Order: sequence, then structure tokens, then C-alpha cells
Amino acid sequence: MTWTIGVAGGLTLVRCAALDSVPGIAHAFGTRTGPGGVPFDAASHATALAEAAGVGRPIVQPLRQVHGTFIATADARPGEADGVLVTLGDRGAAVRSADCVPILVASRDGHAFAAVHAGWRGIAAGIVNAAVDRFEGEGIPPEHLVAAIGPAIRACCYEVGPEVLDALGLPSSRTVDLPAIVAERFTARGVPAAQVAIAPWCTRCRSDLFYSARGEGTGTGRMLSVVGPAGAP
Repeated sequence: MTWTIGVAGGLTLVRCAALDSVPGIAHAFGTRTGPGGVPFDAASHATALAEAAGVGRPIVQPLRQVHGTFIATADARPGEADGVLVTLGDRGAAVRSADCVPILVASRDGHAFAAVHAGWRGIAAGIVNAAVDRFEGEGIPPEHLVAAIGPAIRACCYEVGPEVLDALGLPSSRTVDLPAIVAERFTARGVPAAQVAIAPWCTRCRSDLFYSARGEGTGTGRMLSVVGPAGAP
């Protein structure tokens, strides 16, 4: 599926054609470039990113991402969460990342959507299943979902130890491709492969575009990925 990089509102953004096709939804995966070319800051530039993406409502962000499986809802203060599910289109949803996998999911009719943060611990614990379960709880079956798996560290750069392989149930290997694992888990839950898209960039390889905790240290910045109702409030 087609992915594009463009500039809007002075920010460099990544978009996925699969989500662009969902009616009434706007989205963007942010990069390390903030307004006017300054380094992007997820806290202070969140509103600018949402506006540049075309999201017409304030966004709900998890206050603290903890590599778990809890998907909050927009009608409650998220607290510790690694995702937000929104129904009825009253808010936008966003997550932060720098090598971990940002995932934006929407129902094909645009009536519900979610932003999910997935590191290896969250993936091992079942955050993909948790996200699909949340949609099913709203009466939306897996075959009605579209999942865009954003820029993250890929197998070319993600060397891991045996504890990661064991947690993910993988055979012996030097590297792991987290976005590919996320895609496999979506399809295993019944989301059609044609409705699951993986961004082609590795965040560590493309440090000109993206922050990378593995490449730059954990103190580096965080990108923001956002999805929400399109248009003016």
C-alpha cells in the first residue's frame, strides 16, 4: 500500500493511503521536524500536528505509555495507557514513539478509530489483540478494520537478546522486525492482509526523518502519530 511523505503546516508528515481512504478520518505519522523546521516536541507541538494532519478535534493522549496492553477510551482520563480508542468522532487520538511501533486503526466506515503504541513488551503481552478486542466491544469485527503500522525500527537495525525472542515466541535470530510481527498478529485476528499496511522506513536508518531511541539514546525526542475526525470542529 502507498505511503507518502509531505509537508503541511510547516511540519513533515507521513501518511498512509489505506487510512486516507476511510471516510471522515484524517491522520498523520509525525517526524522529527516540527513547525518552522525546529525539532518536533510531542508535548508542545501536538496541536500543530493535529491541525496539519487535518484533524478537526482536540486529541486525547495517554498521559504515560508503559509498554502494556491497556487501551483507554476518550471519555475517561487515560492515565497509564498505550492506546486510545475513540467512537462517535468527538476527539482525536495520538501516541508517541521513537523506534516503537505507532499504529493507527480505524473502522472502514470511520465511526471508530484508535492510536496504539507497541514496543516489544506490549506486543508480547498482546496489545494487538487488546486493540482488536476494543473494537469488537463496540460491535466492529476485525474484517471491518484498517490498520496502518507507522515508521518504527526494522529488522535491519533491531538486534535483540534471547529474552525478547522468548517473549515474542520467535526462533533464534539476531534481529526482530516488530512492524512485521504486528501485521501478522492483526491478520491472525481476522483483519484482512489487504487492510494492513506497514510503513517502509526504519527509524534508526532514517535518523534524518525520525527520532530513534536505539540510535540516539532514550533521551531523544518522540514523534507523535494522530488520527481523528477530519475538518473543522
